[in-house]
Amino acid sequence: MILSLRKPERLCLRRSIDTLFSSGESFFVYPYKVLWREVPAGAVPVAWLISVPKKNLRKAVSRNLIRRRSREIYRKLKPSLVEILREQGRSVHLGMVYCAKQEMPTHALEPKMQKIMEELICRFKKRD
Repeated sequence: MILSLRKPERLCLRRSIDTLFSSGESFFVYPYKVLWREVPAGAVPVAWLISVPKKNLRKAVSRNLIRRRSREIYRKLKPSLVEILREQGRSVHLGMVYCAKQEMPTHALEPKMQKIMEELICRFKKRD
């Protein structure tokens, strides 16, 4: 499987994002608030977005750094989630909001993202 994060895999449509934030399910794994919503099966199993609020990190450099780190970690960990969703013929919109007030190093974010992936996989296996 190719470890990439192409344009169709990014959640960009305003209507989809609004629906995700208004009616999606959520859970919290510090420093991320995770929102997800099952959608009709589409071209890609997971459409993903990351948000780093200006309220928490004032400098754009810091926000961009967290976005890049999160995107890279997600890109490496997503194959397990994609595999489960493909087996079940499902599609999901997934959003993550970074809630910490300071930058965290990659080695601290990676186990958190791994825990998020495990939680999502567990939730989708239960829905079978």
